[in-house]
Amino acid sequence: MSAPEVVTPKKTWKSHFRETLVLGLLTLAPLVITFWVLFSIVSSLDSTMYDLFPSLRALPIRLGFGLPGLGILATLFLLLLVGTLTRTVAGRFINKVSDFFISRVPILRSIYKITKQLGSVFFSKSPTSGFKQVVWIPFPHQDSRCLAFVASETEAGECFVFVPTAPNPTSGYVLNFRKDQVSKADMSVDAALKLILSCGALGEDDDSGED
Repeated sequence: MSAPEVVTPKKTWKSHFRETLVLGLLTLAPLVITFWVLFSIVSSLDSTMYDLFPSLRALPIRLGFGLPGLGILATLFLLLLVGTLTRTVAGRFINKVSDFFISRVPILRSIYKITKQLGSVFFSKSPTSGFKQVVWIPFPHQDSRCLAFVASETEAGECFVFVPTAPNPTSGYVLNFRKDQVSKADMSVDAALKLILSCGALGEDDDSGED
């Protein structure tokens, strides 16, 4: 006895139209949102630059064409300037003075301290500070695995790990495990952060065409 033939129902023009419309939306939406965010950032930085230096408004008129992205170039130059200055003795002195005064402002000191600590933890190049190792831990129960960052180790064969929440890795849990309870994850801190920020959508093997 032969198996009954499976008849695939033909799509109506309405369903075909709807699927094509959704496909176009899914293709175009990421591009539009990306360019909109980029345009907003460029416009905001350009506007700030023109407000700080009103004489620059006449520059496009003299040249005969606009200068989009001037704010971004100025921001990059400012970051490089501040980074270079911070390496000098004068820069370190200014940094200590700013820390001294901001640490005495009730609300600002909390924001400033947390931001500075997060930066030193995630981006520190020192081998004794920052999150330099990504591990898998049995959390929230023994039959599951969760990404975590090793924060410190003890002489008793234990380690403190930070378990970030998704998609906001600045909050999370600090847990204590024996070293034999954790296993090293074959990924960098940057890759783990990308995985957390995307809520797992960008897997550890998903480069999505990026470097």
